[in-house]
Amino acid sequence: MFLNNPKADENTPRYAKQVYAGSFHVFGHGGCFGDVGHCDVPAHRRENDLRLPHPLTPRDMNVTITEALRNQLRKSPEIHVTVVPVVMEATEKCDLTKVLKFKRFEILTYK
Repeated sequence: MFLNNPKADENTPRYAKQVYAGSFHVFGHGGCFGDVGHCDVPAHRRENDLRLPHPLTPRDMNVTITEALRNQLRKSPEIHVTVVPVVMEATEKCDLTKVLKFKRFEILTYK
């Protein structure tokens, strides 16, 4: 995740604390290799189902970006966030245009 660097991509150095804010990791499986419906996320779970959630269930991710955000706010009150998905090993079943999607994106600050 980069701040105020709209041209950031997977080759952008991550050591520049003024623009690199942090990262999160999602371990996927690169496409479904099972029968039709094998990788469909169930619409609901039984009340006492103790299994882990389906691996493709959407999840909340938190990234602490305090230092990078402070650095950018000293320069400008406007912040642009660039999230760069990096796929380590793509297969023909991996749709790179749908690797990452957001239902909601928030930056929370506290005094």
